[in-house]
Amino acid sequence: MKHGPAAAGARGAARPALFLLVLMTACRATGADPAPSVPTPGASEPGGGLTAASPGLSLTMTAVSVFSPTATAFVPHESVEPIPPETQAAFGSCADNLVFMGDLTYPDRALVFPGQALEKQWKVRNAGRCDWGPEYRFRRVGGAALSAREEFALYPAAAGSEAVISIHLTAPLAPGDYISSFRAFSPLGIAFGDTLYIDVVVA
Repeated sequence: MKHGPAAAGARGAARPALFLLVLMTACRATGADPAPSVPTPGASEPGGGLTAASPGLSLTMTAVSVFSPTATAFVPHESVEPIPPETQAAFGSCADNLVFMGDLTYPDRALVFPGQALEKQWKVRNAGRCDWGPEYRFRRVGGAALSAREEFALYPAAAGSEAVISIHLTAPLAPGDYISSFRAFSPLGIAFGDTLYIDVVVA
């Protein structure tokens, strides 16, 4: 049987269509489905920061430093010696005070002879809350020395009681008006109370 020109043209047109069909079938069989993702080692570890690998995805691991505080050795304070009871009393558990009550000898501007021995006495009251013990002092704080010591023991007196402070002086040889001032001092060396005076005129 002989084919005419029309049949030959139909066979020629079907060949490219058949080739395209074969090519598409081959593509589906060899690579149409993507490859399954492969977990990267460490992905299941908590805090690892890793995920399953994907095509075209690059994975970067970053090291993170963890702060760990440095232990510091405890250094105790230096030991402090205990404060004596009398010093504690002077600090604040009680308060020192001295009140002048009167001159018992040599009132102000009393006349004395040159070089005369003098015994000056003041009547005072311990108006504080501390007893005056042997550590309390009575010191000259100004004026003429009148040949007296710079410091004396303060007369022992209980808080609230009256006392007499007595010191020995010597009148100067030169005529004139002489004044000396004295104050009481606590065991801490702190002056307290009224200032006491002797005021004599050498004639």
